[in-house]
Amino acid sequence: MNYYAEAIRIITADGVDYRALVHKIAIENPGAIVRVCRSAEKEAELAKRKMDKELRVLLFEKSLIYAIKRHREITRSGLRESKEYCERLRDGLE
Repeated sequence: MNYYAEAIRIITADGVDYRALVHKIAIENPGAIVRVCRSAEKEAELAKRKMDKELRVLLFEKSLIYAIKRHREITRSGLRESKEYCERLRDGLE
């Protein structure tokens, strides 16, 4: 049996209660949940660093408006949140 394919099928099925699924996995194999969460945290931090670098380039080479637009594209954030984030990044607070 291909466990990977079966897992993808289950996860992508309509009506899956993800919280219950994760809870069951955590009970049966807590180490797996910890590994996945740590991996996701690392990936998120790397993605944030990459985004910040890209936004800094836009702030330096273009303008705040280009950086805000790109932040909104990446994060799907609202205008205010993106503007505040890019301003903090520009001012060296982020």
